[in-house]
Amino acid sequence: MSNPTPEIDVYDQSNKLARLHHEYSEGMQHAFMGIRKFDSDAKIIKLLYVDELVPPSGCVPLYFPPHPSSGILLPSEIISLTPSEYNQLNQEMIKLPEGWELGEEIEFNVSDGNCTPSKTPGT
Repeated sequence: MSNPTPEIDVYDQSNKLARLHHEYSEGMQHAFMGIRKFDSDAKIIKLLYVDELVPPSGCVPLYFPPHPSSGILLPSEIISLTPSEYNQLNQEMIKLPEGWELGEEIEFNVSDGNCTPSKTPGT
């Protein structure tokens, strides 16, 4: 009799990936959970970063496979914006990809390297 595979928590995986990226990106200013409206049950990490060291590229998600050796067990879609592009997004001059909406901001605790969402999901 085999044991059932434990459920992978997308929320926890998203926080873990954001923390890993924050550790290696000196220019990251903000990280947000991404929500894909039409596929809320999908097991995929969606993050939007605001990073002053990335080149302007618009709201184009990049797709990455799981990276188990880093503890990332799910595929991910990541959008990286410059601060200027993020301002344009807030002013609705540019838009997120079809079906996406911006979720809660992930806050980074610089003293211990941890990150937590600014609020609990569903609140």
